[in-house]
Amino acid sequence: MYNHEGIRLCVIDDIKIVVDGLTAIDWPEHGIQVGGTSSNGEDGLELIKRVKPDIIITDIRMPKMDGLTMLRAILELNHLCKVILISSYTDFDYAKQAVQLGAFDFVVKPFTKDEIIDAVLRAKAQIVEEKSQLLNVREMEMKLRESMPVLRQEYFALLLNHRTPWEHASKRWAFLNMELEPRGLVVLLLEIDGFQERVAGLPVHEIELIRFTMQNIMEETIREHAKCIVFRAAHNRFVAVVNDSAAAGATVIAERCCLNIERYTKFTVSVGVGTRVEQISELPDTYRQASRALTYKLFTEGNGAIAYEEIPKSDRQPPIALEQKEELLLVLRSGNSERAAEILADISNALQSLRPRPNPDYLLSLYEELASAAIRTFYELVPYRSVQPLVDRFKGVQAQAG
Repeated sequence: MYNHEGIRLCVIDDIKIVVDGLTAIDWPEHGIQVGGTSSNGEDGLELIKRVKPDIIITDIRMPKMDGLTMLRAILELNHLCKVILISSYTDFDYAKQAVQLGAFDFVVKPFTKDEIIDAVLRAKAQIVEEKSQLLNVREMEMKLRESMPVLRQEYFALLLNHRTPWEHASKRWAFLNMELEPRGLVVLLLEIDGFQERVAGLPVHEIELIRFTMQNIMEETIREHAKCIVFRAAHNRFVAVVNDSAAAGATVIAERCCLNIERYTKFTVSVGVGTRVEQISELPDTYRQASRALTYKLFTEGNGAIAYEEIPKSDRQPPIALEQKEELLLVLRSGNSERAAEILADISNALQSLRPRPNPDYLLSLYEELASAAIRTFYELVPYRSVQPLVDRFKGVQAQAG
C-alpha cells in the first residue's frame, strides 16, 4: 500500500494574502506537506521542477506566465501531479478549458477554506489510488522479472517436446529475453551417476544444494564457450540448450562439464549430446538424440560424454540369448552364492563385449528379465517378508531407469 505521508503541495499565486491563507491551513493534519510557494508562473514552474509536488494550487491569471500556459508546461514535463486552478467567474470558460486540457479541478473565487480543502483531499485520494496502482504494477513487473528464469525453462520444456515454427515462437522468445540465438542449437542431457542411491537418507535441503551446485557448475562451464540455458529435467537430470560453438564442439563442452563436476563435487555425471539443428522447430530432434545417446551410459562407468553421432544407428536389434540363465536359477536354488556371482559376472561381461553395441533398452530388458526370474525363484524358496526388501529395491532401480 502507498504511504500517504509522501503527498506534497505547492501554492503558486501572485496575491500574497491568498498564498498566506492557503499555507495557513493545517495540511499535515490531512497527511499533506507544503513543499513551497511562488508568486508568478515562471518561478512557479521552476519550483515544480525542483520539488516535484503531487498537488499544485495556482491562479489562472498571474504575471510572467498564466496558469493555463504553466499547465501545458507541466504536462510537457510528464510529471504526474494534480493541478487545482483558482479562477474568477469571468474566467469560467477559461477554467473549463484548463480542465479539458488536464487540470484536476478549479475553484471559483471567492472560495471558502472547506471548498479548497475538499478539492485538495479529492486530488489526494486520486493520487493515492493512482500511486497504489502504479506500485502494484511495479510489484507485478518485479515478480515477473524474478520469475523469468522459470518461465524460460517452462517454455524450453515445451519447445523440446513440441515442434514449434519460429513464426510462432518469435514473440515469446523476445518477451522472455532469451540470450540464445534461435539457430545453430544443440541439446546436452546430463544425468548424475548413481544419484538416487548416493543421496538416500540425506535431508532435502542438502539434496537441493547438491542439485543447485551441479547446475551452477554446468552453466558456468558451458558459458565459457557458448550461450546456453540450463534447467532441471528430472530429479537427477539437467538439460542444456547450447548455441553450437565453432571454437569448442558440443561434445568437448560436455566433457568439460564432466571434468569440472568431478573436480568440484563428490559426484560424476554422464552427458548425452545431440546433433546440431538449425531451426527452433528441430529442437525435439536434438533432444531425442541426446536422450538416446545417454542410454549408452549403460556401457560405461559414468563420468563421460556420449555423442549421438557415435552410437549405432540400426533400427533393429538381433536377438540375444541368455545362455546361462537356467544355470543361474539352479545355482540360486542350491544356495551357492559364489557360483551365482560368477555366472552373473560372465553374463555381464558377455553382454558388454558384444559388437556392435546392443540397444541399451533391449539390454536393460534382458537384465530385468533375469532379475525377475531370480526374484520368482526367491519367492519359491524363502518367506515373502525376506524377499520383499529385494523386490522394493529392484522396483526402485526400475523407476530410476525409467
